Amino acid sequence: DDLGDELAGILSGQLGGGGEVYRLVRACAKSGRPAGFSDSAPVLVVSEDSLAEVNRRRLTEGLPPVGMARFRPNIVVDNFNCGGPFAEDRWRFPLRIGDALFASGVPYPRCTVPDVCQDSGGVSDLRASPMRTLHAVRNSPAGINFGMYLYPAAGGVGDRATVRIGDVVSEEEAAPPGTPIP
Repeated sequence: DDLGDELAGILSGQLGGGGEVYRLVRACAKSGRPAGFSDSAPVLVVSEDSLAEVNRRRLTEGLPPVGMARFRPNIVVDNFNCGGPFAEDRWRFPLRIGDALFASGVPYPRCTVPDVCQDSGGVSDLRASPMRTLHAVRNSPAGINFGMYLYPAAGGVGDRATVRIGDVVSEEEAAPPGTPIP
């Protein structure tokens, strides 16, 4: 669905310059799949245990495992103290990873990009689709969730905070309601 000339004019005015016309659509013209806005948070984190569970289920169906790159996380965690697959669903906030403090997080409703092979650009057939597996494992009224979007606390990331390989993930003690997070 094309969302109309008014939005096309706004997009073209902001992005264009040489007379190009940009359109906003609800579905990809090539595949017909619904389109949406992704990357609505600065950080996407996924645990190795969660991917291992998805791949365990794929193997029981005779499907090959998929790599973490298919899900495009900024941060991959392993051996988190909650333990087990989808531990990120149970995280309490604020959450610290290295020097970075995150005030909140929400489950990430997946788009269809995990169905695209980064090496070839080809789309997985429906039977072997990673999204098909996720639908069976992680479907909820809010969508097919896999991973957690993290939102930084004021002053908790940026030039003053660094996340490094091997950093510890820790749930900070929550402040009383209404207390600003630094």
